[in-house]
Amino acid sequence: FISINDRIDTLSKPADISAQIKNMANEMYAKDISRKICSTMRTLQEQGKFIGSQPPYGYMRNPDDKYSLLIDPETAPYVREMFQKILDGYTVHRIALMFNEKGIPSPGRYKYDKGLVKNDKFKNSVWFFSTMRRMLSDPVYLGWIESGKYVSHFHKGGGKSVKVPKEDWIVIKGVHEPIIEENVFWQVQDLIAEHGKVSANAKGNRENILRGRLRCGECGKSMALCKKRSHEKDQMWYICPMHEHYNSSYCKKKGIKKEFLEQLVLTLIQNQMQ
Repeated sequence: FISINDRIDTLSKPADISAQIKNMANEMYAKDISRKICSTMRTLQEQGKFIGSQPPYGYMRNPDDKYSLLIDPETAPYVREMFQKILDGYTVHRIALMFNEKGIPSPGRYKYDKGLVKNDKFKNSVWFFSTMRRMLSDPVYLGWIESGKYVSHFHKGGGKSVKVPKEDWIVIKGVHEPIIEENVFWQVQDLIAEHGKVSANAKGNRENILRGRLRCGECGKSMALCKKRSHEKDQMWYICPMHEHYNSSYCKKKGIKKEFLEQLVLTLIQNQMQ
């Protein structure tokens, strides 16, 4: 235990009883503050207040009430276009490509351009499948606020956030003006779910033993396992989704054969065991 203000370092000499009491009092104070913050946050969530650090794409924070949202006239039309494109039969990947080709600012770039974030990594950020897919399933565009998805109780001895089951989330409807009509939103959910089933069937029973462990050396994205046909023969490849679904301007790395890579990994493991 080290306390700079009290000039205590238990590595060199034991702490006296006063230091232990003071340490206990400080811990109790921190837990009390945590309890009060959790209680306040819970109250705001149950009232349907928006307590996020940044407003969702398509909305802006109400200048008269920091806990409420207003439709952003600059970005809301892009949200409507996104949903409409799904109804018109476009895939999420295709819409992301179209938005990038048209120069429509992604959420990260828009926030950077507006000065809401300062990190240069957002300066040239583009639309990705994951970003758009997450937005298309977000009921915030119905005028709802979902909160209470994670919980952390330092005052109960736990510091890490724990995911809350969906049935226990706090959902408050009609909090702000919707961008998307409810019938359109649910039609889009059905179309995305149907496309997901088709994709799952196409993947078959492939087992990706390197899932979550293999990343592209060029862009850093997780690599995926897919089937490719070459010389009238189906082969399994680990591919970079940035190159596969977009183009070489996003990532130059194409992929590597599953058989070759897994044999290489096995050889390296065997060498380490010797």
